[in-house]
Amino acid sequence: MDGFLHGFSPTPLSGMCNETLLTVEEKTSASTLAACGVTMLILLVGNFVHRLHITWLPESLIAVVFGALLNLILWATPSVGDAFSLDMGFVVVVFSTFLNLVALPVIIFEAGWALRLRDFFSQLGYILGFAVVGTVISVLVIGSLMLQVREHLGITDDNVAFRTAFSYAALISSVDPVATLATFGSLNVDRLLFILVFGESQINDAVAITLFNAFNGKPATLGTLILRTLGYLFGSIGLGLGVGIIFVLILRFGKMIHSPVQEILFITLLSSFTFQLAEVVKMSGIITVLFCAILVSAYAGPHLSIDGMMLTSFLLKQLATLCELTIFLFCGFFAVGDNKWEDIITSLWLMLFVLIGRAVAVFPLGLLTNAMKYAVKSRLPAESKHMLSWKHMFMMWHGGLCRGGVSLWMAFEWGDWMEPEMKRRFTKATCFLILVFLVVFGGTTSAFMYLLQLPMGKQLENDELYGDEEDSSATRSSGKPWRMMMYLNRKVMIPLLVGGKKKDAGEQTLISDVIHSQDRTSGRVLERLGSGIAARRRSGNINLARACSSTHTGYEAQDVFDLFGTGDPAHIEQLEDISEMLQENSDEESLDSSMESSDREGEDCSATPSSMPSLIEIPTARP
Repeated sequence: MDGFLHGFSPTPLSGMCNETLLTVEEKTSASTLAACGVTMLILLVGNFVHRLHITWLPESLIAVVFGALLNLILWATPSVGDAFSLDMGFVVVVFSTFLNLVALPVIIFEAGWALRLRDFFSQLGYILGFAVVGTVISVLVIGSLMLQVREHLGITDDNVAFRTAFSYAALISSVDPVATLATFGSLNVDRLLFILVFGESQINDAVAITLFNAFNGKPATLGTLILRTLGYLFGSIGLGLGVGIIFVLILRFGKMIHSPVQEILFITLLSSFTFQLAEVVKMSGIITVLFCAILVSAYAGPHLSIDGMMLTSFLLKQLATLCELTIFLFCGFFAVGDNKWEDIITSLWLMLFVLIGRAVAVFPLGLLTNAMKYAVKSRLPAESKHMLSWKHMFMMWHGGLCRGGVSLWMAFEWGDWMEPEMKRRFTKATCFLILVFLVVFGGTTSAFMYLLQLPMGKQLENDELYGDEEDSSATRSSGKPWRMMMYLNRKVMIPLLVGGKKKDAGEQTLISDVIHSQDRTSGRVLERLGSGIAARRRSGNINLARACSSTHTGYEAQDVFDLFGTGDPAHIEQLEDISEMLQENSDEESLDSSMESSDREGEDCSATPSSMPSLIEIPTARP
């Protein structure tokens, strides 16, 4: 970190140790005041953009522009350093601390929490293909191209050329389609396109971080490197799932369903706790938090109130939005000042390589995905309805080009093996790349959706990835991996984390009220979310949950997504799946009981003939 800061400013980080606590506090107060004021301006401008329906101007781009303005304000005032001189070392320390302690835990946890698990698992194999294989392809292509033009990129040391190229390739392969997903949510695009882009972006982070740590860590043989990488990846996943199980059990046995305030704050703090725990044990905080959030989202529903579920979704989404805006604010901040012509050249080369790497990853894998869907359509008829057209593939390529906080975070994590000037140069290039791609691709999502005439809005009112009831049952009964996962879920996870047929009465009533109440989609809660929330409840909170979980179109769909980050803020789909599996377990237990009863009756009947003669002979023995 010292070298990196030294590359930004003549004042190294160690210089901060010579400052008094009062000086540091004054700098922190001044910078916080300026950052909060600028963020409020971003939200104000975003309000006008939202009201005027300017879809080509994402809020994240507004944050980048105001970040550059913030840099000029702090540079011209003696708030952080002398007038016309900015202490970048102090700013980077503040940003790095905010990123690790606040922003990333909340953003990643919210992404896992808002994941619609039905859609995700219905396309899990294809998502893993794009996220794992696609990321590896992207890293190989970008790294190889960087080595071919390393002189133009300023990579002069042959001893670290390979590590520099491929560590940066892993760093820049982490996709962050915030602006694209926001547009997808507002346009109500078809679920296949949305879940492929969204699901890939989640798993892609785990793969990119794992590869980055492999190249950024200590040099090792190929075998040791593979083992270390797999241990880091699966260790982080296992830790996240383990922490998630523990916290769901705490929710279950702690009966937090009766305390909405405590349950909301408990889940919100879980993100930071899990992230820091992973960092302490030398695992990836991002990967751990992601899988912890997915598990908690899947099984916490029966132990939370409807109000608690919806307000948790709302709170996490708004905190994540604020953190994302702050990250883009700092991205614009770092893009201004201390720039060199070589930084622009490096950024242009890297933009070209990212475009090529993304194309080589998406289009061949898209064709392979269609081949796999075609091969299984006889057993899974629903797959034939969800083939990837070239328009889908183009939008996946387009939507996966934006970069964000995770890439910037990894740029701060380079080891001391890289020269300070190289760190400065590639970090600057990353900021430029994020800015340009946000403008070019984040701002043109809506235009390309209309240009390509992809279905959206009311055209997809009844769109379901898993098909109708018949197709759904076929999907759930086909494929050994799927059957094994469903068996493990029904026989192990549900009894452990939710309970069996002897469930707590409050939990059972909650599931029954939400799932089995009649006329689920008749309630309407959102008359106009732009000017305020008007809730029309027929029977309390259940209608609120039902209405927000039903399909929304047009203006409502945009606001539901902006408020909750998902079309199912009460996680009713997860509750439905849990209720269905509980019913299956109950039916099996009833069947087993009836069979045992029949067996006992059969044994009694088989024993009767041997005893009958004595019973019959007794009366005849009498006089």
